[in-house]
Amino acid sequence: MSFKSLTIWAFTCFLVIQLQAQKSITDSIYTIKGIDIFSTRLESFALGATVQQFDSITLSNHKTEPLSNLLSYSGASIKSNGAGGLSTIMLRGGGSSHTSVIWNGLNIQSPMSGSTDFSIFPVSMFSSVKLQYGGSGTLFGSGAVSGVVHLSNGSLLTMPNGSSITFGLGSANSKSSLVSIKDGNSRVAASIKLFTLESDNDYEFYNSTKKDSPKEFISNAEVSQLGIAADIALQLSNSTSLSLASWYQNSDKNLQTRMSNLTPDSSNQKDNQIYTSSNLKFTKDKISLSIKNGFLYGDINFIDPINNINADNHFNSIINELEGKFRIGENHEILLGLNHTTELAYSDSYISKKVQRERTSLFGSYKISLIENRLKTAFSIRDEIIDSKATPYVFSIGTDLTLTKSLTLKGNISKNYRIPTLNDLYWANTTFAEGNPNLLPESGWSAEIGLAHQISNQNFRFESSATFFRTYINDWIIWLDAQGKYKPFNADKGKTYGGEAKVSLAVKDSKTSILFDGFYTYTHSRVYQNQSSVGEPMIYTPNHKFAGSLTLKWQDLIVKYSHTFNYKRYIDFASLPLPYYNLGDFSTGYRFKNKSVRGEINFQIHNIWNTDYQLTASYAMPLRYYSLALTVDINSNY
Repeated sequence: MSFKSLTIWAFTCFLVIQLQAQKSITDSIYTIKGIDIFSTRLESFALGATVQQFDSITLSNHKTEPLSNLLSYSGASIKSNGAGGLSTIMLRGGGSSHTSVIWNGLNIQSPMSGSTDFSIFPVSMFSSVKLQYGGSGTLFGSGAVSGVVHLSNGSLLTMPNGSSITFGLGSANSKSSLVSIKDGNSRVAASIKLFTLESDNDYEFYNSTKKDSPKEFISNAEVSQLGIAADIALQLSNSTSLSLASWYQNSDKNLQTRMSNLTPDSSNQKDNQIYTSSNLKFTKDKISLSIKNGFLYGDINFIDPINNINADNHFNSIINELEGKFRIGENHEILLGLNHTTELAYSDSYISKKVQRERTSLFGSYKISLIENRLKTAFSIRDEIIDSKATPYVFSIGTDLTLTKSLTLKGNISKNYRIPTLNDLYWANTTFAEGNPNLLPESGWSAEIGLAHQISNQNFRFESSATFFRTYINDWIIWLDAQGKYKPFNADKGKTYGGEAKVSLAVKDSKTSILFDGFYTYTHSRVYQNQSSVGEPMIYTPNHKFAGSLTLKWQDLIVKYSHTFNYKRYIDFASLPLPYYNLGDFSTGYRFKNKSVRGEINFQIHNIWNTDYQLTASYAMPLRYYSLALTVDINSNY
């Protein structure tokens, strides 16, 4: 790391330590839009893409839960190893490593596995969660093949001051707490969040691997979590600002016993993650320059006493990025950027204990607005050099065309790529697996076209959209059983096509509001191997999925029902698929307030229909269970 980067990180740590002693306040769900004339990379240049943003009510309902629970109410497929277990996301027929995760503008995917465990990310750590569907490798780099999860902490300088505390109780001896504090003004502000969770996770389930499917309790699934996030924002001058963020996440969990195991599991996994970021930004007239720096650390310690395994794997990623945006007149905007990332990984299971990879990317975008801003088109391009070897450049074209006041035509086409993970390349020849240093990077195309419709007035809003998409991935990397060991290979290709439909309706008067949201997706995904003309279904990807919710608000009372439907999913290329299932959640909340204190009490019934289902084969999911949360805000400005 350069002396300049080291100085920035020392300064970040110093400020975070100082923050511990400051009075602070909660990250309110009420935000004030900033006055910056430049939008984010997603908002400005990802034209034609489908973006789903979770509203404040939904974020509040799930704030004591993991991010995987929230994302299950979207068009994404969640693969989870039971209660509290590893949870990954799959979008539009891609694998878990085909969806990037962007936190404060930085990609936090593990360079070792290429995926992200959303079960250890509390929803309460973020003020904004957005799900971008489709390829976006030109804007966000390797891995953004089928989608991107955008996580951010919001604009701290414009958030109201306040403090908040939340206590949660639930079935299976689940206990959670959240403390959130924010203080400052328009020139300097700071916030801190502290989250804790403990649960025995001994829920009931039906063991379908035994005769007559007897009801049993989940075993060896206890979990304990701790999360701390600190943010500082400084307005150094009228044109210069500095934001610093640091986030520590710890998870200690026993790995759930599979239903088919004859003896209880006793394995344990401890995860530690430290994410830090800084963003120095200069904005004046029609120019915006930003210098982003990030340091990511991840550590996973896995212990399996039965098989005498004690594995310690950890990685460091150092990210430095320079980005400039320029406006030319009223109708042209240019983005130029340079990113350098150093990835280091340590594992007893690697060919060499320590591996390092250097990645340098140059990217650019150009957006033009025509016909009185009714037609907006963005062209983007990116090229990456990995360990002094150039990769083929990728590009994209996206368009939004306003046909009428209420109807918009959108579409984009992009060339995407994903480099092999460090596990893919460097895993040693062990008892169960072996890496493949001869793997080729994945590359391919994705395209989508759709219509969006919107009608609104003071008391009514109706939005709908329909999108059709298609994706090709060449040299798809998949792990297959090769003579008793799993090893990654480049399949010939992956082909996916499908469609998405979204409907949103809001009706309100002075006391009552009715809200409905529905998202349906159809996905046909196949993997073709060894030049075969017959494709195999992409595992754990349902052909049909629906996620929807109905919310009724009457004065300070909120009642909400959420429903998801998942069609059958194949677990490999030979076995029978997992059956379809319907899942429903019911919640009711009441908000109270006076001059200086406000709060909310929320009661939820999860899996209200007592559905017996599995997200990953042989890992039981809970039957009906309950949770209760009480939130109190003190001295908030509202």
